[in-house]
Amino acid sequence: MPLTSEQIRQRVEELRPWFHNMELGGVRTAPEHFLHDYPANKFARFAHVIPEGLTARDRLRRTVFGEAPLGEGAVYPARAER
Repeated sequence: MPLTSEQIRQRVEELRPWFHNMELGGVRTAPEHFLHDYPANKFARFAHVIPEGLTARDRLRRTVFGEAPLGEGAVYPARAER
């Protein structure tokens, strides 16, 4: 069952302070952040180099492992031991 905006707002308040100003269900986590709309304002500087249509998981995988997204013949490195 999805949370209402009021439930999200209450939880955001409970978890303060926030460093990243994210929008969660229409609720901003740190609207008074000293860097304003961080990290969105930083992301805007390099968003043009990220291909359209990638999921967040694909972006992370490509960034961390230099891999192609699933279905493009990707070769995945062995998992690191903890």
